[in-house]
Amino acid sequence: MNLELLASEAVQAFILQHLKEDPHQLALKKNEVAGVSMPEIAQQVAARQRIKAKLPKLYDRAGLVFPPKLNLEQSSSEQTAKYKAASHNGTRLLDLTGGLGIDSMAFAERFEYLTYCEHNAALAKLAAHNFKILGFDNISVHIGDGTALLKTQAWDMIYCDPDRRSKVQRAFKLEDCEPSVIALQDELLANSAKLLIKAPPMLDLQQAQSALKHLSSIEVVAVKGEVKELLLLAELNATQVMERAVNIGTDDTVTDIITADAEPLAYSDPQRYLYLPHGALMKLQAYDYISAQYGVHKFAKHSHVFTADRSFDFPGRRFQVMEVLPYDKRQMKSFLKKDYLVIAKNFPLTVAQLRQKFKLKDAGDKYLIFTTLKDGSRIVITAELDL
Repeated sequence: MNLELLASEAVQAFILQHLKEDPHQLALKKNEVAGVSMPEIAQQVAARQRIKAKLPKLYDRAGLVFPPKLNLEQSSSEQTAKYKAASHNGTRLLDLTGGLGIDSMAFAERFEYLTYCEHNAALAKLAAHNFKILGFDNISVHIGDGTALLKTQAWDMIYCDPDRRSKVQRAFKLEDCEPSVIALQDELLANSAKLLIKAPPMLDLQQAQSALKHLSSIEVVAVKGEVKELLLLAELNATQVMERAVNIGTDDTVTDIITADAEPLAYSDPQRYLYLPHGALMKLQAYDYISAQYGVHKFAKHSHVFTADRSFDFPGRRFQVMEVLPYDKRQMKSFLKKDYLVIAKNFPLTVAQLRQKFKLKDAGDKYLIFTTLKDGSRIVITAELDL
């Protein structure tokens, strides 16, 4: 990748003019633009198309150059970067794992000086170029191991988004990542008041809480109900761990601070309305908090569906119950080959298996919710979203 040629005025103008074209078709053309081949240009067009929803402010900004697909996928979105930076400020921040630099830029608006570190020299040079184009003159770039800089400054905060070393797609440990913040935690906190760690949704939170000695807060960050990342804040003098479930919506951000509740979980058969918590609350398994805070009852210990006889604002989806039926062959005949959206909670068949078994079409605005009650009976509920 020739950074200077890709950033040239002629090439950038061509890229912006062809943002809506098929990158595969562009790559097949044999001509060049200002010395840059069409496959290289097509890669830049594809990258901008890929980030349009995730990084909308960068989508059609002239002068920017983007890395390969993998680096784009690992980057934070503008929404989550802005959220994680909003609670922190100071003089100097050390970003140990800079990557594309989206988080670095968000933090650079809250700290006077930021040092971006990245082992990948090509990616670091690309990020440095983009920082300059976007006017971030308070970011300095270090190519190599950021831990070598620990004792060179007084850091107000250290930020780390470790890469996974394992390719196994299951819940994993922070020890599976590079750098290993578990092994380095004492050294990092000896040189900074705060250590903020970003982790992907599949992280084993119980293991992380045991392994991080100075953990002060866990935040599960969802966007429109889907968990995007976990934020683990460690502080040297932490005495307890605060848990937060954060849901970033279209117009606002809702935060639930999870507190232990002494009241036992309330159970009930389906009432008039059903409530499904958003992903951040589910990741924290905050079932007793949900029941006590919102006055809803759970179906069963492992059936994470809540119910109430009234409609009210809730951190998740709300459904109006149409009919509650026992799950058996006779009842299911009436749904064969019909248009239904399907949800399965604590049920022996998956959504895919239910669709296939009853030839259900993934269409329409009505739901079939398959679940199990406290007495072990299996039911199917027909419902509509209560908007």
